[in-house]
Amino acid sequence: AMYRAGDLELARELFATAAGRAKAGVAARSMYNRGTTSYAESLRAMQQAGAAAQPDPAAQQAVIDTLERSLRELKDAARADPANVDARANAELAYRVLKDLKKQQDQQKHQQQKRQQHQMMQQQQQNKQAQSKHLQPLLKLLVQSNCQAISISN
Repeated sequence: AMYRAGDLELARELFATAAGRAKAGVAARSMYNRGTTSYAESLRAMQQAGAAAQPDPAAQQAVIDTLERSLRELKDAARADPANVDARANAELAYRVLKDLKKQQDQQKHQQQKRQQHQMMQQQQQNKQAQSKHLQPLLKLLVQSNCQAISISN
């Protein structure tokens, strides 16, 4: 009932309680329902994260954590009831989505590192230009002083 009402967190907790207290068949079904609920939570979190203008690394990590939990729970359900093909299929689906998200996260980290390196190079170049700009008048004075010193000694 909590699952259908959209209270996925409470539904997952109730399924976990049932899995620990029930007989083998009901416990296996509760494990499956708990894993499916975790998967639904991750889908909801992915939709919310996808609606944001900028990807939030913390939100992405939360989705990955929830998918990892879902995968563990669905594997537990498949071990508890090897005949439950839905548990195996959903575990495979969770694994694929998790793999894609981790790949996307790695690509974003790589792009962020490249942007940071580019910014550092630009900053270094600006610093060199600023140094050069400040040193030019000094060099000009030095050259003039040397020219005057040479003309005085002649």
